[in-house]
Amino acid sequence: MILGAIQFVAPVGGKMFRIGVGCAALAAACLVAGAAMANTVFTDNFDSEPGDFANFMTSNPAAAPGDLIGPGSPLGLTASGSSVELDGPGPFGVQLVTTQGFFVAAGDVVTLRMMVSGNQVGADFATDDSFGAVFLFDTPQTIENALVSSVFVNTHFSSFPDINGVAFGGLVPWNTPWSIYTVSFTAGESGVLHAGFGSGSTDGHGPLIDDFALGIAVPEPTTWGLMIAGFGLIGGALRRRPASALSR
Repeated sequence: MILGAIQFVAPVGGKMFRIGVGCAALAAACLVAGAAMANTVFTDNFDSEPGDFANFMTSNPAAAPGDLIGPGSPLGLTASGSSVELDGPGPFGVQLVTTQGFFVAAGDVVTLRMMVSGNQVGADFATDDSFGAVFLFDTPQTIENALVSSVFVNTHFSSFPDINGVAFGGLVPWNTPWSIYTVSFTAGESGVLHAGFGSGSTDGHGPLIDDFALGIAVPEPTTWGLMIAGFGLIGGALRRRPASALSR
């Protein structure tokens, strides 16, 4: 599935990376530890964002910028302040990334955190919507050890080499309450990135986004030690599997 001109990745049929539960938990804990130490470089709660989204730009000329929804929305949408509804009139829905680019060095941990809600339109118009956290790179980039965590999708991707952009996402059930959505990964090369969000929704009602925050940090030595230990356990678990199990 392609979101604009970037690669879209999501769990398909439960056939993701099949690793032992203990190993996966340790690897996830390592990534979260790195994410927790991230230095915040950009935030936007959309309460003071002008109607033209000065802090964001569309990543695809054929996509729409989304709608800024305030507390007095006639649709009855609820949020602590203003939020963004991701629904567009064209075939590509909504795709927004930060106007500003941010430098990452090889080995830096990038963490994107935001609040996400279903479209809140009620059971009479219940439609689950696609959603993705978007990253665009000025030069080809390799991203490693990507972890996606939310109430509607949780998964891990080991590596994506030589890409110009990627979106991590899935379907957001219409009745999903406001909840935290987090993506973190390690940059394989130095470069400049733009971060954002998108949805393929074109039916008049889309998922809602609020409290957008991007962090970039170098993992501390203790985090690197935990990551090495975690991936060592994963490798050991794979080596101990019977050959027949690995060939299936």
